[in-house]
Amino acid sequence: MFPDRVEDYKNHLKHSKHHLQRESEELRELLQTKRKKLAEVEANSQRTIVSRIIEFLSPLYRNALTLSVLSVAIVYALFANYPEPPLSPILFQWRQMGKTFTYKNYQIYYLDQSNENITVNDLLLYLHGFPTSSYDIFKIFPQLRKKFRRIVAPDFLGSGFSDKPYYNYNVNDQAQLVMKLMDTIEVYSNIHILAHDFGDTVAQELMRLNRSVEVFVIMIETN
Repeated sequence: MFPDRVEDYKNHLKHSKHHLQRESEELRELLQTKRKKLAEVEANSQRTIVSRIIEFLSPLYRNALTLSVLSVAIVYALFANYPEPPLSPILFQWRQMGKTFTYKNYQIYYLDQSNENITVNDLLLYLHGFPTSSYDIFKIFPQLRKKFRRIVAPDFLGSGFSDKPYYNYNVNDQAQLVMKLMDTIEVYSNIHILAHDFGDTVAQELMRLNRSVEVFVIMIETN
């Protein structure tokens, strides 16, 4: 009988093992199902939170956008045809002292003043900075006239009294503008350049484009 009991015991262990494996698989499947449900709940919760945030912000965004568009429309309606403010007497005088020439169908203002009492036939070309104009040298203009026979100071395109179109502004183009001005006034030598800020870069581009022309350059940089 002893061998029979051993065999029964083996069968019992085998059956118990299969039972435990089946229960383990069921528990594993149950755990996976619980994890999936938990993940779905968390995802739904996050979506709900995001949806609520979007739902809350959407009216505010629409209202802000509407208000912005309305504000721009009001400002445009008020100032689109608003007359330019009158120039101060000094600015008016400065504009009257200058001339204009055409560059790419745009009117470019430039100052061109001579002093016949100066015997040295040198020209001073002033290139202004950003976002200013030739008017920068107004206070030192009388002193400069004592040193140079002729002073030329353009307003770059988009600055001062020059036209201000919607335009792809760049350094090379402003340098080409100055070259066109030099052709207009027929000056090609004995040029002294006084450059400030953005004008420094334009002056360097001018020298790159006109390597054969001898010029004396003074650059004034501000920080």
